[in-house]
This record gives sequence, C-alpha cells and structure tokens, in this order.
Amino acid sequence: MAQIGVAFSNAGFMGLPLVTAVLGGEAVFYAAGFVALLNALQWTYGQAKLSGDKKYIQLGAVLKNPLVLSLLGGVMIYFCRIPVPQILRTPMGAIAGMNAPLAMIVLGVYLARPTQAIFTAPALRSFRRYGWCDPTADDRLSDASSSRMAADRHGAHHCECGSHRQQHRGICPASGAGFFLRCADGVSEHPAVADHASGDAQCGSVVRICTEKERRKRMKQYLLIDIGGTFIKYSLADEQARKISGGKVPTPLTNMDDLLAAIEGFAAPLQGQFVGCAISMPGRIETRSGIAHTGGMLSSFMWEQPFAAQVEARLGVPVTIANDGKCAAAAEGWTGALAGVENGLVLVLGTGIGGGIILNGKVLMGAHAAAGEVSGLVSDISKMADDDFKLTSVERYSEAPLWAGMASASGLIFEYARQKHLPTGSPMPTGEEIFAAYNAGEPEAQKALKIFARRVAIGIVSLQSVLDVERVAIGGGISAAEALLPAIQTELNSLFARCPVLPMLEPELVRCHYGNDANMIGALKLFFEQNPA
Repeated sequence: MAQIGVAFSNAGFMGLPLVTAVLGGEAVFYAAGFVALLNALQWTYGQAKLSGDKKYIQLGAVLKNPLVLSLLGGVMIYFCRIPVPQILRTPMGAIAGMNAPLAMIVLGVYLARPTQAIFTAPALRSFRRYGWCDPTADDRLSDASSSRMAADRHGAHHCECGSHRQQHRGICPASGAGFFLRCADGVSEHPAVADHASGDAQCGSVVRICTEKERRKRMKQYLLIDIGGTFIKYSLADEQARKISGGKVPTPLTNMDDLLAAIEGFAAPLQGQFVGCAISMPGRIETRSGIAHTGGMLSSFMWEQPFAAQVEARLGVPVTIANDGKCAAAAEGWTGALAGVENGLVLVLGTGIGGGIILNGKVLMGAHAAAGEVSGLVSDISKMADDDFKLTSVERYSEAPLWAGMASASGLIFEYARQKHLPTGSPMPTGEEIFAAYNAGEPEAQKALKIFARRVAIGIVSLQSVLDVERVAIGGGISAAEALLPAIQTELNSLFARCPVLPMLEPELVRCHYGNDANMIGALKLFFEQNPA
C-alpha cells in the first residue's frame, strides 16, 4: 500500500491548482498530460496491485477503462482539431474551474480535524469474520460463511468495507498465507479481531492476526464427555467443538462414586481451562433438569440420579447431560448429515440401537425425555404377547423380541453366528470380520447381511409411518462398512415397491457424517441450548 502511495501521487487534485498558481495557465497543458497518464496507470496497474487481481491490466480491461478511453478521446480531439461546441465548453470550463477551490476546501476540512485524529492511526474497529486461521482443524464446524474462506484454509479474514473500500494486507502467522482485511468504520461486529491486531491499524497498513494459540486463549473452551459402556471419552474443545486435547478411560460399571472419581481424575489436569461441561450418556436422560432416570449399561446404580448436579459439584462449572442418541442427532442436525433438514432421524447401530429424532429443526426430547428410544420397537408381537416374556436387563436385548435384538450390530453378529452354526459359548466374530467375509464372497456372510438389512429396513418403515422424516442417517461402528448402506437401501426400496398402498414416502438414506465424535459434538450443541449466551 505504501508503494502505491509513493508511486501515484494526487497530482490531479492538488498538483494542477499549484501549477496554475505558480506557473500560470499555460503550464497546465503539460501537467495535464502527466496527470492523464498517471490516472490511466493508477486505475489499471495500481488497481491490480491493490486487489491482487491481474484482470485489470489485461489488454481488454485496459482498453475498456473509462479513464483510458477519456485520455484517448482527448488526444484525438486535440490532434485532429475537432471543434468543441460552446454548449459543452462552458460547463466543462466551469467544472475545471472548481478544481482548485474544492481542493482547498477538502484540505481545510481535513486540517480542522483534531490533532490526534491526524497524527494517530484510527483503530480498526469493524469486521465481519468469515473464518479463523486454523490449518489443523477439520471443516466440520465451519460456519455458514465457510465458503468465503481461502481455498486452502489459510484463514483469510474478510470484512465489509465502509466508505473508503481499502484493504489491509497481512501474513497468517500459523500458515504463512496472505490475507486481506477491508476497513469499515462504525459499530463493531467482531471486536475480538481488533483486539488481536498488533497495534492500531488504518487503511493500507499491515495487520497481524493472532496465532492459533493466542486465539484459543481468548476463546471459551469446554470439557466434552461421552460415557459409553466400555470407555469414557473426553475432549477439551472450543466453541465450535474443535478438539484441542482429549483421551479415554475405562468406564466404571460398579458404583456412582467410582464413576465420579474417574471423571474428576481426567478433568483435574484441565481445571481452569474450561468454562462448562457437556456430557453424553446412555439412558432416559432429562437434559433440562439434569436427571438421569436410567443409565443404560450404568443402570445398576444410575437410577433417578441428579447426575448433572453431582458432576457440577466436582468440577465447579455448569454441566449438562443428554442421551447419547439425542446428542448424535443434535450433531448431525447442527453441521452433519442432517444439516438443513427440518425432519430427520438418526439411527446408531451398536450394542443396541441409539436413536435421535429431529422434528421441525429441533431434537425431540419427548414428554418424559424418552423420545428416540427405538431399541424398544417390538419386532415379534407373538413373543411379546406371551405371558412368560420378561425383560429385566439391558444385556437381554439380543434375546428379546425387540428391534434392538434383531437390527443392532449385536443382531448382525448373532445372525452370522447362526448362519455359521457356531456352537454356543464359542468366541463371537466382530463386525469387521463379518464384513471382511462378506467382501470375500462368503455365502453365510452374504445371507446374514441380507437378513440383517431387511430387519433394519422394516424398522425404518415403521418409524417413517409415524414420523414422516426427510432423511435417515445411519451411524455406529458398522456404518463405516461400505457394504452396509447399499444393503439396507436395497431392502428399503424393495419394501416400498411391494407396498404401494403405504401413505408415507420413502426417506433418503445416508451415512452419519460424524463418527465417534458425534456424541460429544451434539452434547455441546445441547449445552448451548440450555445455557444461551
């Protein structure tokens, strides 16, 4: 910017009046030629230099430039001795005569400003931020304007320009990439950016935006916890759920004290770094009150427990708890596979079937915080109607006439074992082993997956008849297998084709966007809903 200011002076506005006053009107002819050439270069080469866009110095753009056309027209009129009608000469002469007075008026107004405003640079006050420089972060929680970010995630900072439409050039300290800032006077839209600039800035100056480490010091951070049947995963994350650090510990299934001690153990080294805690967990969880009515695999001691308050007493920060299926739905509806979907369904195929329902753009909690507990869908009415039927523990889902026993990842494993005629008590295969056998063309694996996919599709049809969703997102560990979704889609298409009298429409079937982090991401989303800024 400084180079542009040195190369292109204000010779027209200020120079011509001075030449007229010192050397007389005849000298203006020679000065005008210089000014004309200067203006032509300024609005071609100079504009390209400021914007970084070389389109302004392409031959076609140069020839179409109004100043260049005016210059060529003036030269043609002069050398060809084309007479200018008086009706044009009179107003043009009057406009030209205003040049010197206007220059003096503008200079006087400028000099009348307070001394401090003249000799100190005005602060860079107003920005609209479209993205931070974070070369390590993924794109999952980019805001709605992420398309405005630099192509290589350089962290370009764009601002709406005010009156002068100037730019600030700089270098991103984290990635080394260049960026531009447009100056805008007025009400601050993102004052944090101004705070991060090294010193004051004005149009044309170089501004340094804070490094990723500096940014995170200024951002609020949260402790995210996902309590599973085997492990407790935790992560320190920023306001957009971008992971800063994290780990996992075994889940204590013994008693409440052991569970709270485990949470306090990994949270202690992070004390002072987070301002809130968001927990995803199994069971019937009432997020608003923080009550865990049941706890899934933790139900031996997690029964009507004020769990959020108990954790809050240990950590000293606001704590929210939410059902893991609802957290997954919140994550997918926030920025995942269900983003922009008003009505959608998330099915997490694990030991049981986690579910989350989005209706009218909101995660459905239900009257008793039990909406989305799709594991309990009845799969065999005759067995359920038997007077001898009992279901006394979560572990018996696989044996019960419920959807969880038939269409969960556990259901696939048991079906494969049945097809292979594995003896009772023998080691059970993993999901990875089953899909490896399927990809190798093993007949038992092929048949087991077809039966399993049909059971999943039947449950989706039942849910669709009640919910009428636009899209169903399938998650869980086995969802990573490439063969799973096509198998379910084939069976779903077949069911709808064979039942044309069904009043509902077939929903779109997609894979969940977030893997093992979905529960923690969604827990933070629900935390924000319970603790609005």
